[in-house]
Amino acid sequence: MLTLAVEELESRYSEVLDTFNKGGEIFLTSGGGKKIVGQFILIVEEEKKKGKRKLGILKGKMNATWVGDGKITGEELDEMLSPIKL
Repeated sequence: MLTLAVEELESRYSEVLDTFNKGGEIFLTSGGGKKIVGQFILIVEEEKKKGKRKLGILKGKMNATWVGDGKITGEELDEMLSPIKL
């Protein structure tokens, strides 16, 4: 696993590629390294071969309803995702 600031991505490109070649993950941070804003992972050929996911697998097992016009601000999205730890 490699964690680096967005600003470091270009200067540490060789290290990023080496991490990918070893199957590692890369996390990008912003705001002085306090907030993770991105993640890169290597897609393995085996995962590509599995094919498309089957739609409707949860049909009849769960229900979801969207209230309102479906529009959401960036701040509202941040609030909703804040409990999720990366």
